[in-house]
Amino acid sequence: MKRAIFMTRALLAVLLLLTNVHAWSQDDLLEPDQAFTLAEPAISADRITLKWKVAPGYYLYQNKFSFELKGSSSRLDKPLMPAAISKKDDFFGVVEIYKKSATIELPVIRSDKNQEDAVLRVVYQGCNEPIGVCYPPISKELKITLPVVTAASPSPAVKPSSTPAKRSGLASLLEQSAGENEFLPPDEAFQLSVISTAADKVTVSLLIAENYYLYREKFAFESATPG
Repeated sequence: MKRAIFMTRALLAVLLLLTNVHAWSQDDLLEPDQAFTLAEPAISADRITLKWKVAPGYYLYQNKFSFELKGSSSRLDKPLMPAAISKKDDFFGVVEIYKKSATIELPVIRSDKNQEDAVLRVVYQGCNEPIGVCYPPISKELKITLPVVTAASPSPAVKPSSTPAKRSGLASLLEQSAGENEFLPPDEAFQLSVISTAADKVTVSLLIAENYYLYREKFAFESATPG
């Protein structure tokens, strides 16, 4: 009889303890949207940016995110994930997590350049750290509008060159003379002298300074006196 009374009391104590733990956990756990607040997505023609605010004491698993673009001919490229924190998880071992916030960029490969309505399906999962409770995966379907694709601006890395494809002789001369303080005067760079004259011929010589040159097709001669 005494044994039966003892067992009954022990069972009641265990049930009371479990009830208290359950009540404490339910009261202290935030609703999923309060624990992991997803902001309105920022959308451009070729990118969707998603931002989460994570409540203190909570975290999101990096490898539990998934994304799908529905109702559109366009598709998502590989997500651009921020650096994460390593954590020893009781169930999954060492995992990568986000605390406080997470910003993920989704590149969009557009097949339709016009404005396009679509549905973005987002799945993510997180946990409460102090209590040690993990939420089921959270799935959301967001109605979005992809704007018109406009002509892309030139990338800074491939700016059009201001130098013509066929550079002038002066441009080449500038390159050859890089590092020099100044150009020589024309009469020093190209020294003209008359070697001989005849009744029907004049022979001249040109001494050209180092790193200078003359164009053959640019020569022209004219007599300053009649005859």
